[in-house]
Amino acid sequence: MFLLFWMTTTTYIGQTSQAFTILSSSHPTMKTPWITQNARCCNLFAATRDPFEDSDDIKNNKNPYADPNYPELEFVDYSDPEYTADSGNYDDLYGNMDDDSTEAEIEAMREERRVKNDIFQFNTYYAKTYLNGATFAGEWTVYKVNWSSKSDTVPTLSQIKHTFPVTTRLEADEQGRWVHIEDYHVNATTDNNSGLDWNDYYKPYWPATMVPFDFRGQQGNMVCGDAWTVCQALNAAHESVIEGPFAEYRAEVGLSYGSLMRYRLKLDYSAKTGQDDQQQLLQLKYLTVCREVIVEREIMHWPRRHPNYEIQEALFGAPGAEGGLYDPPPIADGTENNYILLDLPGHATTLIPVVLNPSLTSPKMSWVTSLDWTPGKMRYQVDRKVNSGKDLLGLRSLELSEVQAADAEEYRPRDGGQDMRQ
Repeated sequence: MFLLFWMTTTTYIGQTSQAFTILSSSHPTMKTPWITQNARCCNLFAATRDPFEDSDDIKNNKNPYADPNYPELEFVDYSDPEYTADSGNYDDLYGNMDDDSTEAEIEAMREERRVKNDIFQFNTYYAKTYLNGATFAGEWTVYKVNWSSKSDTVPTLSQIKHTFPVTTRLEADEQGRWVHIEDYHVNATTDNNSGLDWNDYYKPYWPATMVPFDFRGQQGNMVCGDAWTVCQALNAAHESVIEGPFAEYRAEVGLSYGSLMRYRLKLDYSAKTGQDDQQQLLQLKYLTVCREVIVEREIMHWPRRHPNYEIQEALFGAPGAEGGLYDPPPIADGTENNYILLDLPGHATTLIPVVLNPSLTSPKMSWVTSLDWTPGKMRYQVDRKVNSGKDLLGLRSLELSEVQAADAEEYRPRDGGQDMRQ
């Protein structure tokens, strides 16, 4: 007697289940034996009758799934609790754990994944943001924020007279930790006439040495595609901390355009004087706009004098992104007066908080810094969103949107500003 295998396929999320049934050789189309290969699982129900089987049992065990048009065709009952193979009930992380597994074991697995992500972010920061140790030549424009004694007055920004040529690179120390190297190419004349207090201005925006753990969310450092952010905060004792209240708070957010150039912002906040230590209202003190190009084959070209006109246009062209921010982020109610919107030379627009108020706390609230830049055929917007309250240093998210510059208006979001993670 020849047997014909009939195959049914059921697809689950991420898995496919196959089962086989048997059709007897009495089928009118049966001519020769037919064999199916590469079966992932087989549940076979014999369609032939056991000669010793009691007829009453057959009557009582009638298959409820039988098709009247194919009375000898059997079906697999996937709702049968005994059937588990390939039914999507397992996953790679928790599938092999029994009921006696402890929460500590599960947390250890989660921590292992977090560590892998830390290492990935750590290596990506070096490979993408600093192009594996390349040197960048930049021209930095510094704005000093002037605050009035009246609390309800919007601050003004005054641009420091000179732009400062600075070279930047990232190196590894003997322990494999990242060390930021910044060389300011300024002379005494420029320094004295700039009107900038260097002792007050020059502060690090990152830990002295960076290790993979520094890329945890609560540390405030992250890479997302061609965007990145790093930060540093100090308490009143000038100690580096990740929980407030803070006496100093500095953050950087930037965008790369391939291996050609970068556009980044540095935000320097300090605690307002004469306030309660637990409140520590943070006011923006300096805003620095860094326009940078890569140094190729040890040939130094400062951005404004770069022989590539497209680079000059991308970094120093018309001020403002076309139409303003491509996707304005949602702003927490009651904090609208804490922000300013600036159009910057080089087809860029930024939204930055000039006041960070740690006393405003909410699980859903975040402070956001946005940078929109169109360096060429592509347009980019990065949104750096941080937590509120004492967790102000911690990242809620780092979001990057990319769109063809020519199509930006057509695809511009019209929903009034939404969280792009949706």
